[in-house]
Amino acid sequence: MLGLSGPGFWKGVFVSGIEQDALLVLDELLDVLVERVRSEGVELLGPGGLLSQVTKAVLGAFVG
Repeated sequence: MLGLSGPGFWKGVFVSGIEQDALLVLDELLDVLVERVRSEGVELLGPGGLLSQVTKAVLGAFVG
C-alpha cells in the first residue's frame, strides 16, 4: 500500500515514505516493460518505440 512505509533510502537516495512507495511501483512497472520488450520483440528505440511512447505519455501528463 502506498504511504505506509517510512522514510528511507532508495538506490542510495534518501526519500520520504510516499516517494519510496511510488519508486517501488515504478520499478515494478519498468520490470514489466523490459520483460515485454524482451519477450514480445517490442521495439525499444525509434519513432514508434516503447521509449518514445513512454516519454510522450509522461510529458503529456505534465502538459495537459
